[in-house]
Amino acid sequence: MNKAWMDWAEKAGDHLVDFGNPTVAVAGTAPGVGGYSILQAEKVEDLAELVEAHPHKQMGGNLDLYEIVTPPGM
Repeated sequence: MNKAWMDWAEKAGDHLVDFGNPTVAVAGTAPGVGGYSILQAEKVEDLAELVEAHPHKQMGGNLDLYEIVTPPGM
């Protein structure tokens, strides 16, 4: 399984800013986010193929894309 993650990271190339880590919910009732990676692209569509090939998705998991935004005035 580690090979699949390393192969994906290589394919991501410059789009991959931070490989990320798994996460565990410590409060609340929802399972929350199971992990993260930080990607960059000019357009979210540029990441579509890359996300489809993500090992977690290939194992039947779900992936959501979130945009990191700068708060107004910052």
